[in-house]
Amino acid sequence: MRLFFNVGGEPRMFIARLNSDGSLDRSLDPGPSFTDPFGGVPFLQSIIVQPDGKLLVAGFFDSYQGAPRFSLARLLANGALDTAFDIGTGFTSSSDPSTPAFLNGLVLQHDGRIIVTGGFDLR
Repeated sequence: MRLFFNVGGEPRMFIARLNSDGSLDRSLDPGPSFTDPFGGVPFLQSIIVQPDGKLLVAGFFDSYQGAPRFSLARLLANGALDTAFDIGTGFTSSSDPSTPAFLNGLVLQHDGRIIVTGGFDLR
């Protein structure tokens, strides 16, 4: 796995949006971005752009921009955390409820509901 911290010389932690010409879209800035619960590197596995431009992000992480988010977060179109979307303690490991689960897939249904896949307990 290769990670990126910069795009075109500008800081971007793990997530960036490009314009149709390949240049960095500066309107999406995740700032301090995602963190790993063990002090390592978070893993982003799946992203969905909702019809309103918000981004659903799933993977293995325990926070986004300093706010606790276990494995699933929704970002506003500008990269800020959407605090209206909060599933509480989130998705936790089936073997250790203090550790985030690994989510590996997202599907957005036509009615707006979200299907999530991975190895988890939802508490």
